[in-house]
Amino acid sequence: MVAMIGALMSPRTLAISFWLVALGFAASALLRRHELDMSQFRPGPVVLLLAVLVGYIFLGMMWADVPAVPLEKGVLVGGTVAALWMMTALIRQETRPNIIHMAEGVFFGLLIGALFLLVEQLTGRIIKVTALNMLGFQPGDLTPVHYYVWKDGILDSIMADDMTRNMTGVGVYLWPPVAAIMAVWRRPNNVVFALVLFAVAAVTLLLSNHASSQIALVAGIGVFALASKSVRWARRCVMTGWLIACFAVIPLAFAAYKANLQQVDALGSSIQSRLIIWKFTAEKTLENPWLGVGANMTRILGPELEKNAVTVGNDRWPHSLSLHAHNLYLQTWFELGAVGAVLLAAIGLAILGAIANLDLRAQRYALAAFSSSAAVVASSYGMWQVWLIGTLAIAALAMCIGVRALETSSPAHAEVNRA
Repeated sequence: MVAMIGALMSPRTLAISFWLVALGFAASALLRRHELDMSQFRPGPVVLLLAVLVGYIFLGMMWADVPAVPLEKGVLVGGTVAALWMMTALIRQETRPNIIHMAEGVFFGLLIGALFLLVEQLTGRIIKVTALNMLGFQPGDLTPVHYYVWKDGILDSIMADDMTRNMTGVGVYLWPPVAAIMAVWRRPNNVVFALVLFAVAAVTLLLSNHASSQIALVAGIGVFALASKSVRWARRCVMTGWLIACFAVIPLAFAAYKANLQQVDALGSSIQSRLIIWKFTAEKTLENPWLGVGANMTRILGPELEKNAVTVGNDRWPHSLSLHAHNLYLQTWFELGAVGAVLLAAIGLAILGAIANLDLRAQRYALAAFSSSAAVVASSYGMWQVWLIGTLAIAALAMCIGVRALETSSPAHAEVNRA
């Protein structure tokens, strides 16, 4: 709960809080090591494919211009995967009473965090402004500098764009707590509080400036609604969307640019600039289509190419890479090549396969969570950002708790299938 609240208030805290959560699970495992069922630690397809991806990231050091860059990201992703593997294996062995406490923690974590963000939006970030002034920050101390408005050396206001990272967590975390509370509280309380949580999260996202999280909300609602009617068709639709995102992102980037969507002012400057970035990144991908340039190398190559960037035709922005592609699927193609794209697609299909083996009641929540996460990374941040990796990892952990809560609430106490 504390980790989720902290992540929503300040996503960068995940660089520490995620590992503190993992350390807590590891300490618990050590204390009851003689009671553990070691068969639960046998890796499933998702873990094995993620391990292959980590190995490939390390292999990319051989052709990356700066080998230390993919090395750093390989260590980060490898450590995160290992920690998640350990924690999910332990959750599968938790007793019903412990799962209830975890589920309630996940629920209240999102509820408190979302309420905080809602209050901040309605009051112009008054809590953060007050806290920063009390801590004695001065003009120039906070970045990005243009987000902060100062008067006579006192912080006066903060732009709404400062909260976009926070909104990512609200969209990604939404479905696991809903599943969790539906499983551990009785009717009608579970339905009432699930609707309250959903309403608070939805209003918070809709009032924000973060279109990616709003799209993620719509995607999750759509998939959940479809899965409530037919889990099979919902899974097929999500699978189709995932494969399109993984394998058609380059032609889609070219098509969007050729249609001159980057010049449609109604889309907004953020989307317009990203359409140019996507088209230029797609062009550069074709120079190293099979293996890519190495993990996170966009951050190195982007500033170099930007020095010679030119504005084409009536485009409002010069053609460049930026620090990342603002699209996980396109960034995968550019940095990890076709091999990375195939691995990414395989990982997604393995996750969907694992979802198909869950208790039927859990599948619609898991599919909605997968869809929301897949949608938010399609047009937002760099795939190697520590806070984003931590956000997705916490969401996966919370979903595992929600699934376990649902499955242990059944008379059969069905086991959660290994991911």
